[in-house]
Amino acid sequence: MGFEGDVSDIRIPGMMVSQADGTRIRSRLAAGLTVTLADDVVLTHPELADTLGDGSARGPIHPTAFLKPDLSAPGTAIVSAAAGGGTGGRPETGTSMAAPHVAGAAALLRGLRPDWPVSDLKAVLVNTARPMRSTSGDPYPLSRSGAGQLDVAAAARTRVLARADVSDGTTALSFGALEVDGPRSIPARIRLVNRGTAPVTYRVESEPVRTQPGAELAIGADRVTVPAGGEAIVDVLLRVDPFLWVDPVDPTSSAEIQGRPRGVPGEAGGRVWFRGGGQDLQVPWHGMIRPGGRQTAGAPAVGTPPGAVVTVPLGTRGETPVADPRVGVFQ
Repeated sequence: MGFEGDVSDIRIPGMMVSQADGTRIRSRLAAGLTVTLADDVVLTHPELADTLGDGSARGPIHPTAFLKPDLSAPGTAIVSAAAGGGTGGRPETGTSMAAPHVAGAAALLRGLRPDWPVSDLKAVLVNTARPMRSTSGDPYPLSRSGAGQLDVAAAARTRVLARADVSDGTTALSFGALEVDGPRSIPARIRLVNRGTAPVTYRVESEPVRTQPGAELAIGADRVTVPAGGEAIVDVLLRVDPFLWVDPVDPTSSAEIQGRPRGVPGEAGGRVWFRGGGQDLQVPWHGMIRPGGRQTAGAPAVGTPPGAVVTVPLGTRGETPVADPRVGVFQ
């Protein structure tokens, strides 16, 4: 909102409500309704605990299509210091509230593990995040919640961390955007690092966020032991088959956005779990999958007589995993 002139002596209470809440309030006005407006009134909704805020953004990154966010943290109606408010505070919502929680968690871990590099601190926060579900019990896609909710106490319990075996310090296995016109296998590796003084053995499990027969992650071992002060590697293999691909659904998001149908990303993802050793660890995996076809035009060229209006069949040859392809021979 914008103002002109001196408004310091104007005291008009007001607040913003959702359209749904506004409709409910309006329907009860005739019966007599008293509304109390105050920023210090807290209405608890335990059913919303550990769920995502409606305004939380989603990934992945453009243009690489690598997985983001890394994880989620409390960021809705967080009371923080009010500038110029003395000892008072004010509730705010957004990344500006969630990011300080993560920064504070990282600072606590830095104090506990002062010799760990930053990439290790990040990895262990992702490894120990708690997977989240919506109020209906549906798991959130990784592109919405990342690995899950920040759990700094769990991160402090482990001296072992796991991350993608890549040079940039990324924790998750991000396969990016994959356009596939036939079965394809993509290898990757997970590196486990033990910064403790005793070996640790884990059971290894692969768990999809939602069942997707067209994209599955296979693991190369069902158990792994990480030696004290050492490392271990676990091989994984992403198998993608466009002919088995099932268009994904996202029951955690509304069916419409601004009155129009919401598009659902063609994503697949899950977690590789390392269970045991005093603290379970996870490494998320994610890919944006676009099934393609192996079709060509039935003829190298077509033509019509000058001035004639005729119907020209444009047959195609080959196969496509898309039942009703929208792309023609002119692409």
